[in-house]
Amino acid sequence: MEAGTDGEDNDENEIDLSSLEAVVEQCSVNKFKDVGNVFLKNLSNIEQLLHLPVELISETQALKVAAQLESDSRKELTKILRQNDWSEEVFDLVMKQSAASFLTQPSGQELLFTEIMRSLKERSEEDPAWNNKMRVLYTSCITQSWGVFEVLARDLWITGLNLFPDLLTDKLVRTRHFEKLSIKFTELKGMHFNVSQCLGDLLVNHENIRFTGCDRIAHSFEVLFDDSFKPIHSFLTSRLTYLFVIEKLRHLLVHKAGIIDNKFISELPAEMNLVRGELYEIHYGYAALAVRAVAHSGEELLKFIDNYVGAEHSPSIEDALDSEGRSMRIAKNGHNTHN
Repeated sequence: MEAGTDGEDNDENEIDLSSLEAVVEQCSVNKFKDVGNVFLKNLSNIEQLLHLPVELISETQALKVAAQLESDSRKELTKILRQNDWSEEVFDLVMKQSAASFLTQPSGQELLFTEIMRSLKERSEEDPAWNNKMRVLYTSCITQSWGVFEVLARDLWITGLNLFPDLLTDKLVRTRHFEKLSIKFTELKGMHFNVSQCLGDLLVNHENIRFTGCDRIAHSFEVLFDDSFKPIHSFLTSRLTYLFVIEKLRHLLVHKAGIIDNKFISELPAEMNLVRGELYEIHYGYAALAVRAVAHSGEELLKFIDNYVGAEHSPSIEDALDSEGRSMRIAKNGHNTHN
């Protein structure tokens, strides 16, 4: 697989959403920032769910690790400490404080995490019921990660067209993509007959617009954007990214209960040595990878759209839309807008 294409160059167990958080904060369009914040919150929730077993046993495991550190280092430090003629009580106190202090440092935290994951793995190997529970947790994190990416893509598409219909319909006009679009009167009435501010909501249900896979997401955005979208399109449609693997793995887990079939084998690299009929083994690393890959992909999509409209965008556009929307709601409720 391509290195660095969707954040997979990070440590297997690390989930760092700080880059995504920075991108969301830097959005020039407030409504894009709102969509990004929902995406960020959803991924943060998945991360917390994934770390739940670690949190539950970390205190007990920390005591075990501290005890082991104390035991391993006692012999090496004994000679140094004895030179000061310290009592046994003072000696024990220094050793325990040293171990506890170590566990608060990055290297100590890494050791603690490694020990916890080793403990979880050993229990999974020894206890089939426990292994199944952990599999359910990891499956949930993988499927939810893909789901929030689909939601992000859909919400960005709708929001972009709602806010910037003139900017984002030039290609639609040239390609006549929605030339035969039919609109029901009830739909127009629901939009208060103001299609220009609800174009995204109107077109998103068109049969050619889907957000249920990388290829369909790429196509849905391609109908709006010019050649500047090509790098994102290539990324989304590549078979060499972890995002693609996560999409296919999610499909296998949801539709085949994780049992490898011919379709899954044909879609993924041969070097994965997949065997038809076997249960695809998943672990913490896959779930963490799903969060990282989705976070990076969402980050790139959000940056592209915000930058694309940035040159044309001014705060007054959103202010005007919000103001007009408020006026319409007030008028609908029968209030005097001049009071």
